[in-house]
Amino acid sequence: MRNKITQILNLLTFIFLIGIVPSTAWAHPGHGQPETQSTIWHYLSEPMHIAPALGVIAMAIWMVVRFFATNSDKNQH
Repeated sequence: MRNKITQILNLLTFIFLIGIVPSTAWAHPGHGQPETQSTIWHYLSEPMHIAPALGVIAMAIWMVVRFFATNSDKNQH
């Protein structure tokens, strides 16, 4: 039963992450300007880019930690 709930939660997390991806494509000042368009600084300094990226990174770290914690519990029993 717990495995089924985990699978459902993983699926819902995946759907949520896919759902927020289009919001990262919103245009804002800085797009279309050659001096800022191709630099990494633009992506690191604009909240429209960094906030979703940090959210995805945090979710990925959480899922990896949870995966290893679950597997270490199985190995101990």
